Amino acid sequence: MFNEIPIARGLGSSASAIIGGIVGAARFYKVDLTNQEMLELALTLEEHMDNITPALIGGLTLAYKTDQEEIKWTRIKTPLDLRVVVAIPEFTLNTKEMRKALPQKVALPEAVFNLNRSALLVNALQNSDWEVLAEAMEDRLHQPYRAPFIPGIEDMFSQIKKTGLAGVALSGSGPSVVSLTKKGREETIGKIMKDAFLNAGITCRILVLEVDFDGTKAVYSI
Repeated sequence: MFNEIPIARGLGSSASAIIGGIVGAARFYKVDLTNQEMLELALTLEEHMDNITPALIGGLTLAYKTDQEEIKWTRIKTPLDLRVVVAIPEFTLNTKEMRKALPQKVALPEAVFNLNRSALLVNALQNSDWEVLAEAMEDRLHQPYRAPFIPGIEDMFSQIKKTGLAGVALSGSGPSVVSLTKKGREETIGKIMKDAFLNAGITCRILVLEVDFDGTKAVYSI
């Protein structure tokens, strides 16, 4: 196996490995599975639909379950000049431990805040509204509780928001940080991310990525 996704960094490596394994096994044994069947199978191994769905389908997706426990998904229309800047610090966080850091109940104002931001983010992406990304990616449900485990992140968030050039968020449970911005702004955002981690005594890698609209595909099949 050759895997370029850093492990235990909040970047969905487990979901990608599971989807890769299912697609590879289906090809190897010549089993014809639909996307829906593969998602249902993957969900028995990885409980996060928000990870396995884009790993298989590609693009930015919304996934949910019906009352009958059936997975449904849709793809968000995404600007072609969208760039994803990822800062990957040189330490890991355990996903299970990070879940324990979250409260079991949330206050109504915080829930409403996140619902508003979720709708705003989808609208911003579909309409290439770059100016509201900073506000659209704000969060009050999990980042405040996980930020103390990631030195430098609060300063990073503050500096990026001040530029008005991008939105920024914790990637999964962390410690990686992801920023969405317009092509041409990624170098500025990457430097802010790197400097914030360095000022906290942490080295990191900066990746500038484009959205993969193809999803999982077999490049070689016997």
